[in-house]
Amino acid sequence: CPAVHALAGADYLVLVAEPTEFSLHDIGVAIGLAKELRLPAGVLVNKDGFGDADVDRFCAERGLPVIGRIAFDRERARSGAAGKLWHEDRAFMESMEAVIETAVEAALASRRPGAPIGGRGEEAPSAGEAPGRVPTREGGAA
Repeated sequence: CPAVHALAGADYLVLVAEPTEFSLHDIGVAIGLAKELRLPAGVLVNKDGFGDADVDRFCAERGLPVIGRIAFDRERARSGAAGKLWHEDRAFMESMEAVIETAVEAALASRRPGAPIGGRGEEAPSAGEAPGRVPTREGGAA
């Protein structure tokens, strides 16, 4: 399976979900794969505030932490559709740094003592408190 091969040697899996029923179905499949591979994982909520599916409840019922959120922002959506990078969007970049930090800490915590990177431990760690939602940019519509 290409997905299993893509995850070979991974220490942590960041799953991205949107608050839609379709996304919950897909993330459910990905969560099942992560659990089957005993790969610790966390969920990043993209387009937070756009749909009406309860990603938090869905993840909590499956024992997976929400490690970050990106608020839906029409201007951000337009710029992304136009192929523009968001490196100058301070709120977005700060949120991504927090998500990366959380993922790296969880990956390191899941390793057995002395195991090389890619050598996961037996239990998935708790990712702790999730960072706050990325606010919309000044003047952007949410």
